[in-house]
Amino acid sequence: MSFLLIFLLSLVQIDQWEKSNRDVVRVAPSSFTQLPKNVMQELERRNCTVPQKWNSEQPGNVISGEFLKKGQKDWAVLCSVRLKSSILVLPTGSPQNAFKLAEEEDLNMLQGVGDGKIGYSRSITPVGEAFIQEHYKANGGTVPPSIDHLGINDAFEEKGSTVLYFYENKWLSLTGSD
Repeated sequence: MSFLLIFLLSLVQIDQWEKSNRDVVRVAPSSFTQLPKNVMQELERRNCTVPQKWNSEQPGNVISGEFLKKGQKDWAVLCSVRLKSSILVLPTGSPQNAFKLAEEEDLNMLQGVGDGKIGYSRSITPVGEAFIQEHYKANGGTVPPSIDHLGINDAFEEKGSTVLYFYENKWLSLTGSD
């Protein structure tokens, strides 16, 4: 095969990935009616859209739980701005004080999903002590602290994940799925 043909084929492949990245379904925060008004307004102020996994049947990547401390309901949203996503953890009472975590190019969260298709594969879910301890025991890594509230599992589907856990005023990266 000639160098020129190989070069042209690689350009076509790159273009397929770029097109798939632009075609990721990204949902407006207003589509998530469960969000408190002040949280939705903060997401809109930041120009967030919420990227959806390629095979999602229901809108996802917006979760709530006790992420900062026990007894406080917080929100975590996978926020995509200009084809780059981060996890925003928004305290319900003061969403302007959001934590911005795990920023990643959306293109890096694409993978082949069969039949020559390319799909977005990043998702976030709330996880508790049992999940955190089970994955630490199975895979090692950072020893988890005392767990008294939820963590956020940041997953690249079928590849692996990391659990983000707030402890002593900082975010820890704990072992997730391998």
